[in-house]
Amino acid sequence: MMLHEDGKIVKENLPDSHARHSAVAASGSNVVVTAGAGTGKTSLLIDRILHLLTRGHDRLALTQIVAVTFTNKAASELKLRMRHRLRLMKALTTGRSPGNELHDYEIRSIRTLQEASGLTNEELAAVSDEAMREVERAHIETIHSFAGHLLRLYPVEAGVDPSFQEDDGTRFHEHFNHEWDQWLQRELDANGRRHDAWRRVLVRYDPDDVKQLAQALTDELIPTSGIRTSQPAITPHLRSWLATLRDRGHLLRERYHGTLKINRLLDAAVALLADVEMNGMLRPHDTGEAVVLQQTIPTKTKAWTDEDYEEAKGLLKVAQTIARSGSESLWDAVQLLSPFVAHCRSSFVEKGLVSFNGLLARARDLLRDHPRVRAELKEQYQAIIVDEFQDTDPVQYEIILFLAEAAGSEAREWHRVQPAPGKLFIVGDPKQSIYAFRRADIEAYDTVVRDHVLSPAAKGERYALQGNFRTHAHLLDSVNRCCANVFPSVSVEGLQPPYEPLLPVPSDSLPLLHERMELRLVTLTQEDADAETSGRAEADALARWLRDDVLEKESLIVGGRAVPIQPRHVAVLFRTFAHLRICLEAFRRYHLPCLADGEKHFYERQEVLDCSLVWRTLMDPRDELAAVGVLRSPYGGCSDVEIESIVQRGFMDDWADESSLTHLPPIFTILRSLHAEVRTLPVPEAIQYVFQALPLAELAAASVDGEHALANVLKLRDVMLALAMRSGLTLREVVRQMEQWVDDPPNEGERPLVEEGLTSQGPGGAIRLLTIHKAKGLEFPMVVVAGLHRDVDNRKASVLASHDWLTNTIGLRLGQTADLGGVFLETKVAERERAEQVRLLYVAMTRAQRRLVLSAALHGQGATRKGTLLSFIARGLDLDVQGIVEAAQERSQCDHLVGNVAVTTTVVPPPQPVKPVLSRVEGKPRPASPTWKATMPDGAEHQRQWDIWFKQREAVAKTPLFLSATRPLTTGDVALPKSSALLEKVSGQSEKQSMAHRRKKAASQPGSSDRSAIVGTLAHRVLHDWDFSADPATMPTWIETCCNTYLSQEWVPESGDVCVELQEIFAHFVESEPYAVLRQADILGREIPFAVPWENAEAETEQVPPSVMEGVIDVMYRRDQQLWIADYKTHRVEPHSVEQVVQESRAQMKVYRRAAESALAQSPVRTQLIFLRSGLSIEV
Repeated sequence: MMLHEDGKIVKENLPDSHARHSAVAASGSNVVVTAGAGTGKTSLLIDRILHLLTRGHDRLALTQIVAVTFTNKAASELKLRMRHRLRLMKALTTGRSPGNELHDYEIRSIRTLQEASGLTNEELAAVSDEAMREVERAHIETIHSFAGHLLRLYPVEAGVDPSFQEDDGTRFHEHFNHEWDQWLQRELDANGRRHDAWRRVLVRYDPDDVKQLAQALTDELIPTSGIRTSQPAITPHLRSWLATLRDRGHLLRERYHGTLKINRLLDAAVALLADVEMNGMLRPHDTGEAVVLQQTIPTKTKAWTDEDYEEAKGLLKVAQTIARSGSESLWDAVQLLSPFVAHCRSSFVEKGLVSFNGLLARARDLLRDHPRVRAELKEQYQAIIVDEFQDTDPVQYEIILFLAEAAGSEAREWHRVQPAPGKLFIVGDPKQSIYAFRRADIEAYDTVVRDHVLSPAAKGERYALQGNFRTHAHLLDSVNRCCANVFPSVSVEGLQPPYEPLLPVPSDSLPLLHERMELRLVTLTQEDADAETSGRAEADALARWLRDDVLEKESLIVGGRAVPIQPRHVAVLFRTFAHLRICLEAFRRYHLPCLADGEKHFYERQEVLDCSLVWRTLMDPRDELAAVGVLRSPYGGCSDVEIESIVQRGFMDDWADESSLTHLPPIFTILRSLHAEVRTLPVPEAIQYVFQALPLAELAAASVDGEHALANVLKLRDVMLALAMRSGLTLREVVRQMEQWVDDPPNEGERPLVEEGLTSQGPGGAIRLLTIHKAKGLEFPMVVVAGLHRDVDNRKASVLASHDWLTNTIGLRLGQTADLGGVFLETKVAERERAEQVRLLYVAMTRAQRRLVLSAALHGQGATRKGTLLSFIARGLDLDVQGIVEAAQERSQCDHLVGNVAVTTTVVPPPQPVKPVLSRVEGKPRPASPTWKATMPDGAEHQRQWDIWFKQREAVAKTPLFLSATRPLTTGDVALPKSSALLEKVSGQSEKQSMAHRRKKAASQPGSSDRSAIVGTLAHRVLHDWDFSADPATMPTWIETCCNTYLSQEWVPESGDVCVELQEIFAHFVESEPYAVLRQADILGREIPFAVPWENAEAETEQVPPSVMEGVIDVMYRRDQQLWIADYKTHRVEPHSVEQVVQESRAQMKVYRRAAESALAQSPVRTQLIFLRSGLSIEV
């Protein structure tokens, strides 16, 4: 029995229906589908998967299919719609009503599927049931998730822990910083073997840049083989690139004769390029060509065309960069760093962690290097479907090609792989390739598609989807006309595809008056207005227009009927996140409900900033910037006048001075109490306690952003808890990490709420503010593309370490120095980014369903900067922007005919300055006093309990955290600051000594003005590494070695006298009885640091926590089964003063005994003082 004909089904009438059907039903050939924006590629993917499940021959199980998506969201949507289609299939085959919510297209698709496969209703129902059971186990996921699955299948071959965790970069950042500090300390201390090499590198390069280069090199996508050796020889590809540049220079010189400055520069550039190509190395900076190329590039003359001048300018910039770059010192730095890079990578994986790039690199290596594994996986996965192929990291191409390889083949390199016919189904659109910053490479896309997927051996077929379901015909005509004029008419291989117009799918909804393309130009009178000023003017004009003229005033077709425009219908898109922030401020000033969505936006949200300032103030009341921020925030509730008065009176120096809080808001009194309380709590408990004790969540929920702000505060709490629990950081270190993330935000999105409807913002929802990258794959009834006038940031990064997959070229830059590979990659990236701007515009314009607004700000007479999105629009629509502005009066609106469709242009006069509203909600003035304050519970019992708590708090505050066995420590006398990582010379005590030892010996560091302290410290160093069983005659030589190693620079002039004094001390000591005892004893340890809890005898209450007693034991030894502790004394002691020294040391020795007995569980432990000068030992 076949499916019945549903009377509601109408004949399918899509402009590309033949291509869709052919792509879905293709058999025995690989398929590449170019799916334009809004063409329904998700439905196509589902149709293809169902075809593989039901085809008449060689039907596949769902678990034999790999469907790779670009994002987790896309994977979830694909699974959801797959279940929906399978349920529909089951319903139709069993005669049940499919429901009114289902689309005719899906029913037609299932009917066509059954007719093509010849399956009965019972067989089709069985396929549906089996697939439904397998959906959750199916590999419908991102490439990173799939790569992680492969590594867990073969952990031994992949070299990973089977239970490894994926890392988003946060944990590797912590790992890298820890490993870097440890490694650099070893490299630069006295035992380091490469001091000369480090000096050469650090003299030339900034230490922070060196660290940044090391971090860049730890990326697992950079082959370690390329950085283990010295500077590599020039590759054939680089020679070819240089030859191409040289030939282009020759052609330009033949076209433009003469001796103008630009001609002379071209001559020098051609000569330099030819020399590097021939000799395979960069020439010295003082060659004639390099000297000429130091000159600036002149402006264009009338003799040159714009195209030729831009080509010459680009060629000269490349030559100038090559002339400035001497890469030998750069590769010296790389060789220094290569051992660390290898160790940092391997130790991270040994911790059971794998980075996102590590997932790809290790999955690729697994398939490439293990033929048995590859053969098993090729057999298991019979069909591979890839979505968004144009934005795929090239390493993913290798994974896909190895899995798609024909049976029986075992190609070692990806470029030799030929896919099995019919195994690959690729969907992508090179016009939407906008993720170059994530390593997407359109040149690699073209190469893989041309040479592998569509190769004759793979029997490849290409289809194009052009039927657009998203946008109505009138708007689509304007988009097509604009894009056809900015994309090339024929493909520029590896750089830009040709434009394939989108074709409207027939619709019954005719557009309303305003449902069209509109260009809004905000004019500024300042000729020199910067990007910030222009952006604020545009944002202000846009917010005013939306509030006064659009929202609730105009209508759109939504759901087949005209409705007033609500905030949820509108999305504002930006090329960069910097402009998004400016617009967000303006929208909030005009009380427009809005939600921002950006990769780094979380740590720039106001509620997150306010919370971080509270935490910073809690940790350090002397942080005046944070304190002012708290005053200005809802937690302080102070006006500018009040803040100025507080600043004049001054802030507190520490939380101990309660009198300094009298002129501050109640928040500071509460923070003072919390500061004492959290010090005794475990870090996770302290974080929870502060978030519960302070109204952080309540005030966020009461803000204009309501639930969204509350969700972000709760996410901040979760982030801090996760950081504390997984890294073992102290509370101060957690807060410091949060401060770093605020200053340099990582990729962290806000906590998502309900995307559809955004009910937390009211019945009208909220305007969405997104970057174009974030908007990809989404659609909105009304789209505003803002900031079209903004320039592209072409600044080069100070550090580069990258690997070009297609040419297998590693490129490096460190400061002003780049190797030839680095120059090549920077040139390639710059060229790709220029081409990508056109694709960004296409993606942005094709998000709109009903209405598209293009917005820009212009300076002066309306000149348009080249390379901006506005310049592309002007060229695409054939608009004279400057003429439009000049013809405008105070406000001018007119229509320009683009093809058969009118595009409205509106010129907006300069906005009036708007006084910032620092804190208002729905027009209500700021309350005269804070809206919340600290209150005490009522009642005598509560008061009594508070008195007890305050008494305990004061007792705890008086109790020092640390005590020392050799000298008392106050509360503030904690660890000495760490010494600089980049040492001039390793002097003083070894870095191997603990911080406790530094505290103990702080008064006797080398370099002190006290000569006896110097001698004492060096004497301890002599004994620390001395072998008591050695011949005492070698002691003088050992003393000289210690003096040369540990004596600081300022004491070098007196090194001889110091050495002589030490020789005299030890000449007596080696002849003494204590020395003879040490020679015969079993030495258990030297310079042994300890820390033990120590009850404070002066505490007024038993509930005061103990302090931490610290010290360092000079030597511990065992003799005749007795455990001894000895402390060396080097100062001069007269015979009559010995007893006084012994009495003064009794407390110290008591601490040492207790520490040893507690740690070793052995009693008794005997202690003694050893006077080195006199050779006397006295038991204490």
